[in-house]
Amino acid sequence: MKKILMINASFLAGVLICLLVYVGIPTLTKTENFPLASALAIIVSATIALFSAFFTINNTNKRTREKNTIDVIGQGKGQIGSEYLFIKNFLETNSQQEKEALEFLAENNIKFKEMHPILDKLNELEHLCEGLFKGFYDKEIIRNTRGTAIIRVWERLEPYMLERRKIQSKTTIHQSFTQKPETEPFYWLEATYKLFTGKDQKDNELKVLLWANFLLLLPCLPAIIAIFQLVY
Repeated sequence: MKKILMINASFLAGVLICLLVYVGIPTLTKTENFPLASALAIIVSATIALFSAFFTINNTNKRTREKNTIDVIGQGKGQIGSEYLFIKNFLETNSQQEKEALEFLAENNIKFKEMHPILDKLNELEHLCEGLFKGFYDKEIIRNTRGTAIIRVWERLEPYMLERRKIQSKTTIHQSFTQKPETEPFYWLEATYKLFTGKDQKDNELKVLLWANFLLLLPCLPAIIAIFQLVY
């Protein structure tokens, strides 16, 4: 239904522009003002086309992200369950030194077979968070279905994850190359935690949108230049 309405709206917009150019301009303005009126009609037409294209692409991408997210969530990815009991019991046993206990687990996690399931779940959460930032998954669905898990996991296991970063940094083979932040363990999980808790105020999506709108306006430059030439 929405697609039909969009097609009809685009068709009607085209008809209105044609009426403006071929009927409205000759009727409402003098002959000497035809170039200015035509330039304005081109700008209006281009603007409508740009908004229509942006809405269509954005709507299509949103539906794709939602489908991808529902599919991966339906598979149970990133859902923390009984796997977490080992860490919970381990921390209760070392309640006076939780930070040190988590760092110990980070240094020796391979030795604990009970850590393997939780590591799989943490990697799944990391995958979901990376997909969110790269536009594969829908932010609101991730927030509603895995947001609580992401926040609690990071707040509870932060010393473990930071220690894993230190260990990876020390064991990197090519030390001469600068390691990108995105390649660090649980980088995307931390970024999503900051996003969901409001601790990261940087809005990269807004910057991208502003640049995209600027680039989309470039085709209108000839008409804008023609207006200034006629006015001045």
